[in-house]
Amino acid sequence: MTLNEADPRRKYAVRYPDGLTSKEAITLLEQACADVAPNLTLSEMSDGATVEGEPWHILSVCLALPLFELTEIL
Repeated sequence: MTLNEADPRRKYAVRYPDGLTSKEAITLLEQACADVAPNLTLSEMSDGATVEGEPWHILSVCLALPLFELTEIL
């Protein structure tokens, strides 16, 4: 069993879509996480954010915010 198989949580970097301020984007991201995946861990960074949680929860946020770009951090 690899480390990733033992821990189902994944971490993703989030890049905000063009046209949104950082404040607007983090507000939308926080609301989406609260609405569809309250178990996610959200951390704001200077150029985006990170979310950490189970893949199903991350997918829910991707579907709620299709213009936000998420990239897995390995």
